[in-house]
Amino acid sequence: MTNPTTKIDQPRPYRVRGTITLLLTIWAVSLVLRLLLAHQTLADNSERQIFDFNFDTREYVHLAHNLAAPGHAYNLDNAESRFFSQLRTPGYPAFCALFFRFTSGIPAILYAQAFLGSFIPPLTALLCLVVFQSRRLAVVGGLLAAFSCPGIGLSGILLSDLLFAFLVVAAFGLLFAAAFRKGRSLYLGAALALCLAMLVKPALLYVAPIVLISGFLFAQIANRSVRWRLLTSVALSPLLVVALWSYRNHRATGEWIFCTVDAQNLRQFMVPITEERLARGGVGLLNIRSLFDRQKTAMTRDLDDVCTGRVTPAELARRQKTEAMVVLKAHPVYAIEGLICNSFACAADGWAWTPDQLRTHGPFRLLMLWLNYFQMGSRIPIILLGMVVILEHLINDGDYSADPTRKRDALATAAFGAIFLYFFFISGTSFCAGSRILYPVEFAIILIGMAGTRSAFRLAIRARERLLETDPEADPLAAASES
Repeated sequence: MTNPTTKIDQPRPYRVRGTITLLLTIWAVSLVLRLLLAHQTLADNSERQIFDFNFDTREYVHLAHNLAAPGHAYNLDNAESRFFSQLRTPGYPAFCALFFRFTSGIPAILYAQAFLGSFIPPLTALLCLVVFQSRRLAVVGGLLAAFSCPGIGLSGILLSDLLFAFLVVAAFGLLFAAAFRKGRSLYLGAALALCLAMLVKPALLYVAPIVLISGFLFAQIANRSVRWRLLTSVALSPLLVVALWSYRNHRATGEWIFCTVDAQNLRQFMVPITEERLARGGVGLLNIRSLFDRQKTAMTRDLDDVCTGRVTPAELARRQKTEAMVVLKAHPVYAIEGLICNSFACAADGWAWTPDQLRTHGPFRLLMLWLNYFQMGSRIPIILLGMVVILEHLINDGDYSADPTRKRDALATAAFGAIFLYFFFISGTSFCAGSRILYPVEFAIILIGMAGTRSAFRLAIRARERLLETDPEADPLAAASES
C-alpha cells in the first residue's frame, strides 16, 4: 500500500522545484497587487486624507511620532497622549516609528506593509499544500489569499491589522511546522511571533486554549506525539508580554494596566448593542442609526472627560468596565445575542475604504470593488462549506480506516475552525470593522473551505457509486455529459 505521506516526506527534485515556482508566482501576484494599492493610495491622497481614513490612525501615528522623536518617550506629558499610550499597545507605533525616524514616513510605511502582507498568500498556499497534499488546492487557496480585498486594502491604511495578521499567520504556521519536527526552534519562533502579535494588538489575550487545541490537532495530523511542555510554553508566552508591559505602565502611571481598549470596547460597542436589542425586545434587525447614536454619545463623553483631564485613563477604564458590567449582567441574554449577531455581521462585512483610497476611477478601483462584493457574499458560505466535513464524519461514523485523507481533512478543519471561532467571537465586540478584524484568520477560513470542498467531492462520488450499485445504467455524470 502506498504511504499517504510519501509526497511530503520524500519530495522529488521536480516536485520541490514546482512547489517553489508555485509559491514564488503567488507571492509575485500578491506583491504587485499590494504595491499597486499603496502607490495609488499615495497618488490619490494627501497625508491628511490618509490620517482621516480611520479614527484609530491618529492614535497610532501620535505614539509613533513620540517614539521617533529624540528621547524616545512613548507618551508626552499631556492628558491626550497619556490616554493614547494606555489605550494602544506599542507594537504598531514602534513599527511606524522606524519609518518616521529613518525614511520618508508614510510612503515607506505603506510600501513596507505591502511587502510584508505579500507573504501571507504564499504561506496560505504552503499550508494548503502540506495539509491537503494537493497542488491544485494550494493554487486555489493561494490565489484566494492573494486577491483578498482586505488583504490588499490594508496595505494602504495606517492600522495595525496587517502587521498583526502577518504575525498570526507566521505563529500558527510555525506551530504547524513544529508538529512535524523534533527541534525546539520552531516552537520558539511560534512563541516569538505570538508575543510580537500581542504587542501589536491585544486580541490574543485569551488565545492560550486555542493554541493548545490547534497544537494538539496539528500533532495528530503529523502522526506524532504532543510535546506538551513546549506547546504550553508557546500558549502562555503572550502572557509574559502582558506582564512586562503592565509593569512598564505601573512604573509610569502607578496602575497595573496592559491596555484599556478592552474596557472601551465593552462600553462603546457591547453596551450600545445590548441596549439596542433591549429596546427592540430582541426582535427584528437593529436600528443602525440608533446604534451609532448610542456609541457616539458614549465615545464623545469618554474622550471629553479623559482628554480634558477630568479623569485619568485608568479611572476612565474602571468607569467603562463598571458601567458596561451593570448593563451586561442585567441583560446577559441580549448581550450574548448581540455578540453573536454582530459576529455574523462582521463575517459578512466588506472593505469600506476603497472609495477613499482609490479616488481615481479606473480598472484597479473597479477590481477592488468587485473583489469586495465577491468576498462579502462568499465568506460565510465558505465557512459553512467546512460543515460538510462534519457531515462526512457523521455519515462514515468516524471510521477513517478506508481513507486516511479524510482523517487529515477532519483534523485540519477542527484545528483551523478553532482558530477562526476565536476571532469570530472577538469580532463581535465591535462593529464596522469586520473585514479587517477577521483578516488575520482569513487563511484559516480558506483552509476550512478547501477541506469542505474535498469532502463535498468525496460525498458526491460516494453517492454516485451507491446509485450505480442499485441501478448501473443511472449514471448522473454520463447523463450530464450527454445533455
